[in-house]
Amino acid sequence: MKYDVIVVGGGWSGLSVAKYTKIFSPNADVILVEKRDEFISCPMSNLWLVDKVELEYLTHDYLQAARANNYTFFNATAIGLDKTN
Repeated sequence: MKYDVIVVGGGWSGLSVAKYTKIFSPNADVILVEKRDEFISCPMSNLWLVDKVELEYLTHDYLQAARANNYTFFNATAIGLDKTN
């Protein structure tokens, strides 16, 4: 399958790009490629450090985010880019 947008990296920026691309271009085929299967939210991590929130509260499933925002999640490591294809 060919994709219109390939987002490599699932940090805050990658998640936002995938989500908002689908919001503003709902017909675009978007895939998010990320080597980890879970996202751990860093902005709230200070609360975890002082035992105010559990680690599970900061941990999110990439597949669940992809389903909720109608894009594809691919759990893989990107090791190169073929610009001509």
